[in-house]
Amino acid sequence: DLLDFQIDILKNGSKSSAKEIIACLFVSGRRECELLNGKSKFECIENYPFHVKFTGVLKKKCNNLEDEVAEVTVVIPLLCESSVFLSAYERLRSRQQDDIRVHQSLSNKQVAQRYASQLYNVQKSDFSMLGKVHDLRGLYAKLVDVMFEHTCAFPLVCMFALSHDVIEDSLHYSS
Repeated sequence: DLLDFQIDILKNGSKSSAKEIIACLFVSGRRECELLNGKSKFECIENYPFHVKFTGVLKKKCNNLEDEVAEVTVVIPLLCESSVFLSAYERLRSRQQDDIRVHQSLSNKQVAQRYASQLYNVQKSDFSMLGKVHDLRGLYAKLVDVMFEHTCAFPLVCMFALSHDVIEDSLHYSS
């Protein structure tokens, strides 16, 4: 199935960096820039093989009344074992050019533009039911809802899984 195919890409790699990026995006629910900007960190959590600590959430605010962005660490569920994801992420990071990997000199918009056409092409072939790469987040949230045991309504699951500040940000994923 689709998830197994993506996990296989994470385990075994691909000649196409874009396929590995799409697989990482899908199993983690992260935004493209969160995964690719060279600043984010993912760390394993002992005794939680399907979760990681993630630092680098975009669109997070110190408080909802300020525009200043806070660097926060959140725990996110993964659709594969964290060891598989972390190995694939490290492989992905090692392939990135030094302007991202070392100097972190590109803006998030520049990073997104660098990968946009490659990711769009893979998304169209491997996830043809989706309109755009960002829609992987909604598919991830729906799988988190069915794969993980919880007692929350879907919008709340979505809010936590996608690291939203407020539930209103999660409501459009409910359709």
